[in-house]
Amino acid sequence: MPIYRPNELFAFLNDENLAPKKSLSQNFLIDGNIVRKIADLAVIQPGDVVLEIGPGPGVLTEELLRRGAEVIAIEMDRGFADKLKRFEGPLTILQEDVLETDLENILMKVRKPVKVISNLPYHITTPIIVKLLSYRSMFSKIVVMVQEEVARRFTGKPKTKDYSSITVFISFFSHCTYGFKVKKSCFMPMPKVDSAVVVIEPSIPPLQEEKQRLFINLVRTAFNQRRKTLRSALNKLYPKERIQMALENICLNINARAEELTLEEFLRLFHALLSIEEK
Repeated sequence: MPIYRPNELFAFLNDENLAPKKSLSQNFLIDGNIVRKIADLAVIQPGDVVLEIGPGPGVLTEELLRRGAEVIAIEMDRGFADKLKRFEGPLTILQEDVLETDLENILMKVRKPVKVISNLPYHITTPIIVKLLSYRSMFSKIVVMVQEEVARRFTGKPKTKDYSSITVFISFFSHCTYGFKVKKSCFMPMPKVDSAVVVIEPSIPPLQEEKQRLFINLVRTAFNQRRKTLRSALNKLYPKERIQMALENICLNINARAEELTLEEFLRLFHALLSIEEK
């Protein structure tokens, strides 16, 4: 019996002597429509291999198995990990911290692109996304639920308050789109804020690997002092004169700030700075 209805989930938790842990950001879905919409957004088909992070009581897990997917579930909470064994079907359960999990070893055994689905723990959302994108070539699609505010940052546009270094980072390694909003009333226990589902489709980065770290560091440094001009914010990395010359060379305002630049403009600035440096 599905446990996405409040009464059924409450009965399940009570019968199994389990409870959501605040320390693990455990908020469980109690809306079957949202569960189905997430699976639809991920275009789950029979034979798909899905990595599910933090399945908890298994509300999404059950839907994925019902649609014919093979599920690799990573659940840190031993109590919930043990109860996932009640499901029939191709299910591998790893009772581990996803940030400590050897994803490469797991994914290499699959031998086909994997989809990721997760109601991500809110307190470690960004570290998980960063880790997933480091294995981007092994994923075909990443569909995750995050805080609505975070979803806006992931998909932010230049010259808005939501636009940040994580926006540029994600767009550097993928194409990210906003899926749909999920009201806080769709969870038990009910969190303080609404959530949203985003779809991340990994892509080939526009820079070779040896230059990626330098570029990401430039973007992060620029946004660390987002109210300052790039000439001031990047002064820790380059002399102001070089920064101004690079901006002029690519026809950008010398008083531009980080939030004004698109990914393409950041890349042009990066190349211009390297070009001046090489001379």
